[in-house]
Amino acid sequence: MQSQSEYSETRYFMTQQDQDAVIGRLMREKRELEARLSALGAEADRIRENLKSLVTALRDPCHVALDTEEVPPEFESLTQSFHRVSTNELEEVKRILPLCRDYRETIAQLRLKAKSLEEAGWKK
Repeated sequence: MQSQSEYSETRYFMTQQDQDAVIGRLMREKRELEARLSALGAEADRIRENLKSLVTALRDPCHVALDTEEVPPEFESLTQSFHRVSTNELEEVKRILPLCRDYRETIAQLRLKAKSLEEAGWKK
C-alpha cells in the first residue's frame, strides 16, 4: 500500500485526446461567458439610453416628479418641462447595481477560464 506522500507525488498524464476534450470544453465555456458579457453590456446600454432623459431632468430636480404625483401649484407653469418618472424607469434604476455585479462576476469568471485554458496547454 502506498503512503499518503507517495499518492501526492503521483501525476496524472492526459492523452492528447483528453487534453483536446478539456480545451474544447473550456473554450465553449469561455465563448458562453463572452456572450453573457456582451448581453450584459447591451443591457447596460439599453438602461443608459432609457434613463438619459431622467438624468438630464435631474439638472434641475424641481422638474422631476413621479408620473402619479400632483404638480405643486407654484410649479404648474413648468409642467411642459417636467420629467415624469414612470414605474418602468424606477424598475430600470433597481436593475443597475445587480447588473453591474453580474458584469464584474462574469469578467472574473472569464479570467479564471483563461487561466484554466493556459494551464491546459492552450496557446492563443
